[in-house]
Amino acid sequence: MRRILEDQREQVMKVWNDTSLAAANRVSATRIISDRTRIASERSSQKKQKAKYNKARKPRAAGENSASPSIEEWMKATAEK
Repeated sequence: MRRILEDQREQVMKVWNDTSLAAANRVSATRIISDRTRIASERSSQKKQKAKYNKARKPRAAGENSASPSIEEWMKATAEK
């Protein structure tokens, strides 16, 4: 996350130090950079959450927790209706 924010800062500094850009263009460029940063940070956190979820989740052995039907049993039950 830190690297994402550092990249954002560098990009914004380049935009605001570019004297060839009009002020309105600087503002819109800064918004675009912020949007990209938000998307990158969301992706990063999603990857971390997914890794955490997959690590914590253990696959069930056959017959384990028989109170919960298997997918095949669920599909058969819904097809019969």
